[in-house]
Amino acid sequence: MIKRELEGKIRKFLGTENAIILFGARQTGKTTLLENLMKNKDNVLWYNLDDTKDAEKFRVLLEYPEDYLDENTNYLVIDEAQQMEDIGRELKVLHDKYKRTKLQIIATGSSSFDLANIVNEPMTGRKWEFQMQPVTFSEMCEYHGLEKEKSLLEKRLIYGYYPKVVTSSESSARDNLSSLANSILYKDVLKWGNIRKSTKIEDLLKALAYQIGSTVNYTEIASLIELDKITVEKYINLLEQAFIIFRLNTFSRNLRNEIKAQRKIYFYDLGIRNAVIDKFDKLENRDDEGKLFENFIICEMIKKRDLRSYYYWRSVKQQEVDLVELVNGKTNAYEIKWSPERFPKIPKYFIEKYLPLNMKIINRENFDQFLI
Repeated sequence: MIKRELEGKIRKFLGTENAIILFGARQTGKTTLLENLMKNKDNVLWYNLDDTKDAEKFRVLLEYPEDYLDENTNYLVIDEAQQMEDIGRELKVLHDKYKRTKLQIIATGSSSFDLANIVNEPMTGRKWEFQMQPVTFSEMCEYHGLEKEKSLLEKRLIYGYYPKVVTSSESSARDNLSSLANSILYKDVLKWGNIRKSTKIEDLLKALAYQIGSTVNYTEIASLIELDKITVEKYINLLEQAFIIFRLNTFSRNLRNEIKAQRKIYFYDLGIRNAVIDKFDKLENRDDEGKLFENFIICEMIKKRDLRSYYYWRSVKQQEVDLVELVNGKTNAYEIKWSPERFPKIPKYFIEKYLPLNMKIINRENFDQFLI
């Protein structure tokens, strides 16, 4: 079994007063992680709200909590909690009623817009939040060794890091990814965004898949897929909250010669990206290996830390830094190039203005040094 680093982080908060909320896309391993955390634990109540019978039982518990939750109950686990309307208020009521007992509430959700938005305000100050991503490079190195994982770089750029995919054959990986992409899109984005016509958001996702690593102009995309700009922005927000894509903001300190408003869009998992456009060709037959590698590096670094710590930088003269990292107020600058024969330089203007602590070039030969 692949050991997930998040498990150790969450384990430290077991038995505390606050609830634990675990976000993450479908099939990233949330339920398996909770099963490991609850293994050998006594007096655990578990409800999967994707299951109709479990959902009905949980509604009965909410109506008569004293019949189900007593001084012997240690954990109340609610898997796919977003399936219940007004779950945030219900969790708050349960938490406040039993917070002085040893009961701890643990809830999961498969997208941030369906759980976070309805939990955040009611549960303010009452919860620990965690986000689960697909498997990481470092987790796979722990699973079967660094050299083995490095040798699989091409496969990861094509098929990504979803748990079911990393240990399956290429043919099975394609089937799993196609099914998963449809599940995320139709069960989460369309349902929670109240979107009746799927074709436009599918067109948008394909357009974004072809533009990874490029600055995204909402007006141009709106024209391309025949939607208005406001709807495009709404759909992009939904795709981001469903953990399909993420936006990388520009790094700026309001200097006149910098571009401030534009964003780049990347995919949380390259397997999903390639499934969206049905492109699983080997790298030797592709022209996007550089963009795939850039997406891979940025996503893996974000998995290690936090999206809010990373940016890209570009000047009005089109000088650019692929990735800017902020650590304790210090700046690190990275150029990401697939070919080890390329030696780009960090722009002099950026160096003079921001005095980066480290300036590194990441390529396919040294990338592991930055991801472990």
